[in-house]
Amino acid sequence: MRSAWTGTLLIALAVGACGMGPVESRSPSPASSRPATSTIEPSPSPLAAKPSPTLPPTQSPTPSPSATPIGVVRIPFAGREMEVSIVGEPNVLAAWRAATDRELSAATWGDADIALAGLGDRKLVLGWIGTVCDVKATLAVSQVRLVVSPVPREGCDLVGVPRGVVLTFAKPVDPATIAVVLEPRVLLPEGG
Repeated sequence: MRSAWTGTLLIALAVGACGMGPVESRSPSPASSRPATSTIEPSPSPLAAKPSPTLPPTQSPTPSPSATPIGVVRIPFAGREMEVSIVGEPNVLAAWRAATDRELSAATWGDADIALAGLGDRKLVLGWIGTVCDVKATLAVSQVRLVVSPVPREGCDLVGVPRGVVLTFAKPVDPATIAVVLEPRVLLPEGG
């Protein structure tokens, strides 16, 4: 009898949850005087103040690391080299290369681990902070977003080191219209 009651309860919970939809897509109606029971607030981000541009349906706002391969850039830093695979929308970039320390200093970092600055009407410098253990990453590119995704690696307690790329766009671009994201590092289990 107990297992039948438990099964009924599980089915009722599953059916009830199916009708709720995602928490972030629900909002109380203006006529409702009842306060929302749960609120999810994102952590503050220095990029949150930037307006999000509207995209035509053919442009992806979040390029995937498995998107169309565009090229590779090797970035020397701290006596090592980082290999960055560039993927994303074709024909957005005309050229790319490793950034110099002087070019990286053009970016205003603040408290962020990633920064973007203009070097010309089509040339931008993208810089980010990683450890000496970060030697591979993917840079996903679209007209309105640049996403750096470090490749999973073993743990590392070393100090942060800046590195970056100079990206030459096919058309003039305003860095204020491009969102930049540094994905979290995924650490592999020790010995894995």
